[in-house]
Amino acid sequence: ASTTRLDAQTRVMDALDAMGPGLDQLVFAILIRESGMGQAERDNGWPERAGAAMLKLALDRLAVHYRLLARPRRPA
Repeated sequence: ASTTRLDAQTRVMDALDAMGPGLDQLVFAILIRESGMGQAERDNGWPERAGAAMLKLALDRLAVHYRLLARPRRPA
């Protein structure tokens, strides 16, 4: 495998790790597999509408990882 490909793979894995267990699976399901939110919630055994809050948390953690956000926002 090329160095560029391995570097890209490492960056993706680091970003998924930054989101934390469970949240990485949610983001992967929605953004990579293009699963719907409802399906992702069922796959994770979460109640309806929990996915939106979890996705927001995952994306906040990702923003912190990329230094776009100083720290995660507190839930409203």
